Amino acid sequence: MPVLQAWERLDTERRLVIAGDGPQRQELENWVKEHNARNILFKGFVPLEEQEQLWNTASASIAPSAWQEAGATTILESLGRGRPVIAFAKGAACDHLANPLHGWLMNPDDPGSLTHTLQTVLDTPAARINVMGEQCRAFIREYRSPESWLGAFMEIAEQAAGPGSLPEKHTQES
Repeated sequence: MPVLQAWERLDTERRLVIAGDGPQRQELENWVKEHNARNILFKGFVPLEEQEQLWNTASASIAPSAWQEAGATTILESLGRGRPVIAFAKGAACDHLANPLHGWLMNPDDPGSLTHTLQTVLDTPAARINVMGEQCRAFIREYRSPESWLGAFMEIAEQAAGPGSLPEKHTQES
């Protein structure tokens, strides 16, 4: 609900699109109706073939989890799609968004932080968002691709097993 409340405080004609289904969807839709909230659209489940267009029209992605998520796959997916992320400064979000070109970290203990951050994103010129998007993609290619994960894993495995105990060439297939 905090994202909806923050969005409603903004003076914007831009639209907040909420994709996906979950146990809170009905509660959130009811809140929007009760508060006559503007410019909030629930898309529900989005088939894979329609996701690309949704990503292409987004300026940023919001990952409003207040939990200490270890993997934060939604953040990685957003970065891989070239979309900066708005997230609370907790858990893996701090690692994935350490570079300010990857998105915006909000103070989880400050309710106004979300509204302020959303306004900052809305005020960011499209050219800047595009530069951030390219940096997001580059980050994923360099540090979070399957090849980089495999390389990091193999380094750890070699350290654990001892030098020379693993095959010389490491590929995803091996």
